Amino acid sequence: MPSNEILKIAERFEPRLRNALLGAFDALRLPVAQIQRALESRGLEGVMALFEGLEDKLQLQAARQLEQAIGESGRATVGMMPTAAVLNADFAFSSLSPATVDFINNYRFNLIRQVSEGTREAIRNKLRRDIVAGVNPRRTASAIRGSIGLTARQELAVDNYRRALEELDPQALDRKLRDRRFDGSVRRAIDRGRPLTRQQVDRMVDRYRERFVRHRAATIARTESMRAVTVGQQSAIRQMLAAGAIDETKVRRHWVFTRDKRTRIDHRLIPGMNEEGVGLSEPYVTPLGPMMFPRDPNGTAANTVQCRCTERFALAE
Repeated sequence: MPSNEILKIAERFEPRLRNALLGAFDALRLPVAQIQRALESRGLEGVMALFEGLEDKLQLQAARQLEQAIGESGRATVGMMPTAAVLNADFAFSSLSPATVDFINNYRFNLIRQVSEGTREAIRNKLRRDIVAGVNPRRTASAIRGSIGLTARQELAVDNYRRALEELDPQALDRKLRDRRFDGSVRRAIDRGRPLTRQQVDRMVDRYRERFVRHRAATIARTESMRAVTVGQQSAIRQMLAAGAIDETKVRRHWVFTRDKRTRIDHRLIPGMNEEGVGLSEPYVTPLGPMMFPRDPNGTAANTVQCRCTERFALAE
């Protein structure tokens, strides 16, 4: 089975995972009045206590999609192995083997932790900034409700967008995620030197934040649907080796990059740096450090986020 079959599996699960993440974020959007009461009565810690179930919501919504993608990828990987290297033609991949369950759980735990920690940090930093600035608690509560899913850096970008609108900074028109339907109003305000109304700014910022949340969910889904199929591949390889179903010495893995303008230059170099491929248990040499496989969780973000590279398996010469 060619490596593009793995890409097809990832592409099928990408929108499912994106919608699952958005569903988890929506499930955490408590009423503004509830967040406001917690802020006014118990301060920062009172608000943070409202989001203690963040991991559970993410697990509930996203785990099933991840597990299904891993299972399909694992079964596809078994079919991709060179026939001459297979020692047990009856071997079948199982998502329920103890080693595979541990591997999948560890991957899933790390993903959920990263998303939840990023969201908590964004909420905490937003609260601190608004408390120091003396922002109306209801306005802060509304912003927090809308920012569920963003990282601290992304929420800061939203605040900076608000500041640009309030100060009639032309850079407000450079934001890629802005709603361009508001551009006319912003340009007229800048040309006339007349500030936008609070209602106008709030509407523009709310729309920008909403688009940012969807953008982050799409980015995570794009990366993690690919990473999930890679986890399935690695799980299948581990199972085959543990069961003695394949002759490890006869198989080489080869890095395959997607041939379009979005592919990193560094990733285009990897096949040439590993011309003879690597063994089933060996890392690839890459310009940004060793990696066991595309989107290796131990790799740097610069080497993994939105990577769409795959692997092919061939007989060792």
